Amino acid sequence: MPMKRIRNALVLAMAVSSLAVLSAAQAPAQKPAFEVASVKLNAHSGFSPTTLQMAGSRFSATGMPLRPLIMQVYNLRDFQIVGGPDWINTDQWDFEAVADKGATLRLVDAGNLDRFTDGSLMVQSLIEDRFQFKSHRETRELPVYELTVAKNGPKIKPSTESGPGTRRVARGEIELQSLPFAVFVYALARQLDHALIDKTNLNGLYDLKFQWNTELKAGADPSPLSDRPLLFTALQEQLGLKLQSSKGPVEVLVIDSVSKASEN
Repeated sequence: MPMKRIRNALVLAMAVSSLAVLSAAQAPAQKPAFEVASVKLNAHSGFSPTTLQMAGSRFSATGMPLRPLIMQVYNLRDFQIVGGPDWINTDQWDFEAVADKGATLRLVDAGNLDRFTDGSLMVQSLIEDRFQFKSHRETRELPVYELTVAKNGPKIKPSTESGPGTRRVARGEIELQSLPFAVFVYALARQLDHALIDKTNLNGLYDLKFQWNTELKAGADPSPLSDRPLLFTALQEQLGLKLQSSKGPVEVLVIDSVSKASEN
């Protein structure tokens, strides 16, 4: 075989080999799964209070509709879920699942809120297996909020604590101790009706306490239930931040197919 042909053959073989290695590196790893799991329709569907717990190697949820569970473990807001039958909003399910012994599971990684934890991935596997859940992601132009620093600058100061951070989140309240500002953005976004884009460029650890009135919309009469200011006003007064309505690209999850889980 002529030397030139041999050289071309070697180059082609090396290219194919490189593509194979690259494809293997980019291929998604299989999601972890629970060792034992049970999914049952709640006996008091429509009336049972909803609970959700993940501790140690165990995951349990009672009276949980499928849609909010998808929101939790796929890190989505309600407006990011497109399609699906009505029963994913109404039917309540009971979940019991156990991972390998010695596993320490959690639903959220406070240090990296965008990262799926082993716990959230295991619940995703459970949903995809028992409900035959199939979906894909798209980016759509949707209403968003942009969070920026107000004219006179931020009113929050960096934390002076060095210990592990803590957070307390309730409806209309967010309190952080020695945590990244991204944790505040994440917690605030979970209480808004649109996606939130952080344009503050605030980095580092912060202590802050933020409270606002969730009972009213702008222009409504004062609420007898709360003397707190509305969200837009509260952000400027308490934190020196500004929230503006806009439009932008938002990733959504489109439900391709889903079926009710069989009793097991």
